[in-house]
Amino acid sequence: MKGIVFIIIAVIFTCPLYAQNSDTYVENEFIIWLEPGVDAAKFAVNSDEGIVPKRLLSKRLNIWLFEITDKIEQRNIKMSNRSFSQPD
Repeated sequence: MKGIVFIIIAVIFTCPLYAQNSDTYVENEFIIWLEPGVDAAKFAVNSDEGIVPKRLLSKRLNIWLFEITDKIEQRNIKMSNRSFSQPD
């Protein structure tokens, strides 16, 4: 019995675990879980960034896929500058 448990534990810890595959990542898209009753289109209009709701992922939980539509190049430059200016 101890041998079976050891084998199961060894298999679990030796198998590679992947949280996110690189081929499933889509740049300029993100998921937001909105509170019940919040309209995705109104949320997008009231946000500081240029975003639009792309697809409803879960109606019951009000989870939406949003897409960033404007200032993509400016945001990329800002994010790359931010990574250089952080203190060590």
